[in-house]
Amino acid sequence: MINLNNLAHIILLFFCAILIVGGVGLVLQNFKSATYKDTPVTNENVTTISSVPAEVQFANYPVVSNSETIWLDNGTATSTLERDVDYTVISYDEGKFNITDANGLTGTLTVYANYTYKASTTATETTEKGLTGTLNLSGQFPIIGTMIAVGIIIGIIVRVFV
Repeated sequence: MINLNNLAHIILLFFCAILIVGGVGLVLQNFKSATYKDTPVTNENVTTISSVPAEVQFANYPVVSNSETIWLDNGTATSTLERDVDYTVISYDEGKFNITDANGLTGTLTVYANYTYKASTTATETTEKGLTGTLNLSGQFPIIGTMIAVGIIIGIIVRVFV
């Protein structure tokens, strides 16, 4: 005859194994299937600056390398900036650039940009924008609580009827 006390332990171990295997599998599946789509942005009003040098950050990132076109507008004239001459790249991953020359434009300057960024096409979201490969696990395991509760209830029932 099967000892009910051992049966309770077997059932609890079974639920724990399901949780561990399922959780690890879900995490690996999400990392494996993380894909990104190149998404163009046109005429983004990035920010306004009043002097150079000035650090600016695009709204969407990571930015695809060498995809950006940045220009300045002071309300009466515009000037397209040249990479490594009028601005430098601080970080494509963070969408940060340093405007170093306004090409003779003065006053309050509006920074505009066209660029392409890597948008995630997976259902999971990143925990911090721009960090590729990160995974937000909140809400990924809604059944864990239910499984733990069922395991506890089964354990209690087995103990009561021993």
